[in-house]
Amino acid sequence: RTDLAGQLDIFAMTGEKPSSCLEIPEMEDFSVKEKLALEKNTCGISLSGSILDEYSDNISDLRYTTLAEIVSYDETEARSYPFKDKQSVNIVGAVSKIQAKETRSGERMLFVTLEDSSFQIELLVFPKQVGTLGYLFTQDSCLFVTGNISLKEGERPKILVSKALPLIPNGKYVKMPKREAAKDKKATLYLRVKNTEARTVAPILGVLAADKGSVSVVFYDSSEAKYVKAVGVTTGANDKTLCRLRDMCGEANVILKES
Repeated sequence: RTDLAGQLDIFAMTGEKPSSCLEIPEMEDFSVKEKLALEKNTCGISLSGSILDEYSDNISDLRYTTLAEIVSYDETEARSYPFKDKQSVNIVGAVSKIQAKETRSGERMLFVTLEDSSFQIELLVFPKQVGTLGYLFTQDSCLFVTGNISLKEGERPKILVSKALPLIPNGKYVKMPKREAAKDKKATLYLRVKNTEARTVAPILGVLAADKGSVSVVFYDSSEAKYVKAVGVTTGANDKTLCRLRDMCGEANVILKES
C-alpha cells in the first residue's frame, strides 16, 4: 500500500474527471446475410442459420437432391453409391466462391463452390453455359442448378452445370398448390434395383422413411429377376420423394401404381 501512495493513474494525468457512463450510438442491426458472413469469418461456419433460409418457401416446392447425398461418394464403397457418372441431378445452394479461368482456346469458364447449411460441392460452368448463365454466379447468389455428376478417380464429385435459375426470396414467392398425396390412396411403389443387398437398398430406405405414408414398396431384384416386398416399409410417395428416387435408381426404374 505504501508503494502505491502518491502514484497517478492514466486518467488522473489528463486533469479531467472520467465520465460516469458510456454513450453508445444507435445503429441499424446487421442484415441476416451480414450476420452469417461475420459468423463464418469468425468461427468458420454459420451458427445462427443459413442464407438459404430466406428462400425456404421456394426451395420446399422444388425437386432436388441434397448435397449430402452427392458428396457422400467413397471410392471404396462405389457400388453402394446411389448415383452414376454423368447422371443428371437438381441441387440448391448459395455461391460461396468463384474462380474464372481461360481454356486453351481462350474462352472463359467458371469454377464455383456451391454450399448449403452443411455441405459444399464444386460446379464447373463451361464456356457455352458462361455465355448464357454466367451472370447468375455471383458471391452469395442462391440458385437452383441442374447438371451432371462427374465422378473421377481420386477426386470429390463435381457438377457440370447445364442450367441454373435464381431462387425467389420468401417475401416475393407464391407457394404452389399441393398435389394430392398418394399416401391418401391405395398404391404400390415399384423400384428396380441391381440387388437387394443391404448396402444397395439402405440409401433408398432412408429416403422412403423420410416421407410418411401408407404406400407399399416392392423391389425388383435384377440380379435374381424376382420381386421382393419390403416388409414393414411404407412411404408417402410425394413428388419430392419420387424425384429423389428417380435420381438414385433411374427414371425408368421407379413406378407408382395406384389402385
